[in-house]
Amino acid sequence: MKHEDKHSPFTNVLNRAEVKAYVKGTQQPCCTTDNFRVDLNDTPTSIWNTSASHVFTASFCDAHPGCN
Repeated sequence: MKHEDKHSPFTNVLNRAEVKAYVKGTQQPCCTTDNFRVDLNDTPTSIWNTSASHVFTASFCDAHPGCN
């Protein structure tokens, strides 16, 4: 989710179809470090956002060895 400045709309925002497709069928991470996305329309503990938290944690630990 990116935007040019604080007045610009976000881009690359999830839509319901993407979330539904992810929830129905995959055990893979919901996103990548390079294309990190959270679901702003659901709770922090949703399936998508839980997966995103794992992606974030892994990326953070890769960038900061010894963090675990």
